[in-house]
Amino acid sequence: MTKKITNRTKIDNYKSTIKPKAKKPQPETNGDTWSQKQQKALEIAMRKHPSSIPANERWENIAGDVKGKDKRECVLRFKALRAALKKNKRPAKK
Repeated sequence: MTKKITNRTKIDNYKSTIKPKAKKPQPETNGDTWSQKQQKALEIAMRKHPSSIPANERWENIAGDVKGKDKRECVLRFKALRAALKKNKRPAKK
């Protein structure tokens, strides 16, 4: 008795070999904890290193000024804070 192989069987076999993509950490739920000192250092570093320099270089410099955090963590923190500010921003009443 032989098993009949259909296109559906091939697709199912193929799908079972594919690994699911790893999810990107969301800025607000990445699990990182930031001390007040690190937060203040991030704010100061962002003012110190202007956005006129190339982004990769800027974030490397910013991360160098924030003890215990790397470039990725600083970028994620910035994005989380920006999203929170946009979410809380309400249009002015007339």
